[in-house]
Order: sequence, then C-alpha cells, then structure tokens
Amino acid sequence: MNAEKVGYKIVKRIEELYCSDGKVHTIAFLPHHRKMADSLLSVFTYACESDLLYAFWCPIDLYGREYESEKYASVVPNNHEGYYIDQDQLEKHHPEIYVIEYPYDGQNKATDIPKQFYTSNLKASGGKVIYIPYFSSGAGEPTRAAGGLKNVDVIFAYDEADKIRYEVEYPLARVYAVGSPKGDFLIPDTYGENILITTSLIPFLQNPLGRMKAYQKLIDSLYCENLHIVFRPHPLTDEGIRALRPEIEDYWHDFVAWACQRVAFSTHSEIALDFNEARMLYSDPSSCIDLWEQTGKPYKVIKVEEV
Repeated sequence: MNAEKVGYKIVKRIEELYCSDGKVHTIAFLPHHRKMADSLLSVFTYACESDLLYAFWCPIDLYGREYESEKYASVVPNNHEGYYIDQDQLEKHHPEIYVIEYPYDGQNKATDIPKQFYTSNLKASGGKVIYIPYFSSGAGEPTRAAGGLKNVDVIFAYDEADKIRYEVEYPLARVYAVGSPKGDFLIPDTYGENILITTSLIPFLQNPLGRMKAYQKLIDSLYCENLHIVFRPHPLTDEGIRALRPEIEDYWHDFVAWACQRVAFSTHSEIALDFNEARMLYSDPSSCIDLWEQTGKPYKVIKVEEV
C-alpha cells in the first residue's frame, strides 16, 4: 500500500472508526455511473487489501438505466472481479458500511437512483454511511446536496475549507479533510500529446447555446493547428438536457455529430487517465481544474458570451 494515496488514508480512517474490535466488517461501495466511479475506485482497491474489511463493488441504477456488469468490467480492477455484486444481491450480504458518492435522496432535478439506496434507507438498514464526493472540490456543494447528507455518518472532504462548510451544514457527521481519491490515478511528470477539453454540467445547462458556440470555436481553432483533441463532456450531459433543457436536445446532438468529425471522445472511466495523456486542458469552470492543477501542466478556462 502507498501511504501517500488518498484512498489508503481513507481506508485507514475507516478501520480506525469501525474496526477497533479486530473483526472483519463488510463494506459496500455504491457507484452510480461508470464515468463517475473514480472517486470511489481507489478507496475500494485499498479496502480489498485490508485485513479488516470485506469489500463489495455494487453499481446502482441511475434513473432506471441499468449498467450491466460487463459495462463495469473496465472499472473494477482485474484482481478484484470476484468482489463485484449486482444491486439486487446487496441486501443478502448485509453490509455494515456503505460508501456513496450520490447524496441527493431525490433532490437532484436531473437524475435519481432507486429509493432503496437513499441514505435515509441505508441508515434504516442499520449500516453506517460514508460520503466521498465525486467533486474534486466541494465549494457550495453541501447546500445543494442537503437531501441525503443529513443522514451520513462520515464525510471525506477535499480540504479544510470544505471540511468547515460540511461541519456547519451537517454537525452530526464526522468530517475529515483528505483530498480527492481521483488524484490517486495521476502519474507525475507525464506529458501526453492530447489537448483535452472537459465540460461542466451546471455551467453548460445555464447557457447551453453559448457553451456549445464556445466549444465549437475552440475546437475549430485547435483543429486548424492539426492538434489531437480529446473531448470529455460531463458524463450526465444527456440526462441533464433531457430533464432540464429538453428544448436544446437537438442542438446538442447536432453539435456532437459535428464534433465527432474533429475530435476523439474520451473512452476512459477515470478522468485522471485523460489527464495523464494530455499536455493542455481547456475546461468549463469546474472542480476538475483543482485536480488538473496537481499535474502542474497548463490550462485555460473556457469563456463564453451570453446567448
């Protein structure tokens, strides 16, 4: 184990909190999207190596979309494939600890998960609930996520500023500032050939036509320079559009069709893998910039005109 990794630090803290009796305790990780699982993956990997935890990787449905095991196969490390279980099998394993990164309990307007996985119901089952944010930093997030976080026992925040915010909003939870486990997949001093473009859901939905116009202008400029461009839209862009901005769905599909002729769309589950292969980042205002700054490589924030 690497004691400097955030995932390792989180597992050691979980052991201190819940494994002082020396017994093995079951812990279930509940990712809700293949491309949003990297906040849990490092922690899961170290949990599988713990002598005090028996870990399960249990992907859960998002708005009725079923992510079958083969679609998650690239997420679960090969040596841990036996730890994968279907969401319908979870109850019979009687987890004592649940680790989540979807905290909304029905208050997210764009997406939802089965009610059995709301934090209120996980708590009612008698288990402890641990929240690890998908966001690399969580400024402002506690208020948005209040629906489910009021039920959690432990929050692993990005930094001390986030820790204070969570403690104010959720005084019953234990909060620890540890960093983002997503950074565990970064490889230092790597400079790939790609120019990476990432988008953020909230800024996009607030001004979708302006954002698409800015993406198009940026892609055209980079394409003319014969640069290899990788485009990574927020994983829930389609869901967000359908739920909140259905009037621009055709515009988005037209943009994607246009972009496919000029860029490669990211196929990585973990955003850090895209970071490792890139030498420059263009991004909407987003917490992923905090993660990118750990690489020391240059970046620019995408600016738009109101449309």
